[in-house]
This record gives sequence, C-alpha cells and structure tokens, in this order.
Amino acid sequence: MLLRRSSWGLFWLACSLSMVGCDPVRTTSQLVRLQVLDSASGQPVVDAQVSLAFDEAAARPLSKETELTPQEWKKRIEAYQRPGFRGVTNKQGQADIDTKFTSLDRTSGSKPPTGKDFVTGHPYLIKVKAGEVPEEEMSLVMKAGAAVKGKSFTVTVIDIQQPRYVETKNN
Repeated sequence: MLLRRSSWGLFWLACSLSMVGCDPVRTTSQLVRLQVLDSASGQPVVDAQVSLAFDEAAARPLSKETELTPQEWKKRIEAYQRPGFRGVTNKQGQADIDTKFTSLDRTSGSKPPTGKDFVTGHPYLIKVKAGEVPEEEMSLVMKAGAAVKGKSFTVTVIDIQQPRYVETKNN
C-alpha cells in the first residue's frame, strides 16, 4: 500500500513538473510594403531609413480624468513601447518591412487565425529619415492604400501580407 501511494505521488509530481511553463507561443511574420515620396515634388525618396512602431497613444487614447501632461504621457509610452521594425527604400521609394510578433497561440493549424494580424487596421508610428532632411514622424492606421502626408515625406501603404508562422528557436 505504501509503495502504491508513493508511486502515485511520484507520478503526479512528474506530471506537474512537466506542465510548468507550457503555454504555447508562436511567432508570426507580416511583410509590410510602404512607399515614401517627397511631399513637395512627388518623387520617390531613395535610401531613406523607415521604421514602424505600434502607436500606443492612438490605440489607447487618454481619458479626460488623466492628469498627465502630454510630455509625461509620451515618456510613459516610450518606456513600454514595442520595438520598432526597420527598412530602407529602394529606387522606387519602396521599403519592405518584416514585422514579427510572438504571442500565446493554442491553435494547431499551419496558418495563423485572423486575430494574429497585428498590423492591418492598427495605428503605427512611421519614422522616415533621408539624407539631410530632418527625421519626420507620422501616425497612420495600417491599411493597403492608406497614406499620410507630412512636411517632407508622404508615406503610402502599398501592401500588407497576411500573417504567416515562422519557426524560431522557441517554438
């Protein structure tokens, strides 16, 4: 009887230890193609550094009860900002930016569900830096065909591919 109890105890202990930290995560990738044009001439901007970062302030605006100043709010957002994704424009002024996100995923299919599209329909900050022109930052809800015009640059979303799973060392 004692051997039988300790065997079950060992069995449950082994099962418990093997289940710790087993939340399944998977990484998705989406290619975003942007075009950067000179706002004044309409000509493509070549070799511009382009970066994308989720626009936390646009996605979750402050309520009127919040007593943070805009500067304090910006500092708070920057402290928790998701990392940016980068690309460089080609001769046509287009930059292909590969976005990658790792999240909990209990699905077993070969294609991510629609809820794993972390780009389409979400606001992103787009930063553009080219040559001697000062860096410009603009916010845009990411949809194919959407555009934003700044002082120096006009950025248009050419295409957002569907999310796809990518293999990483963690999954």
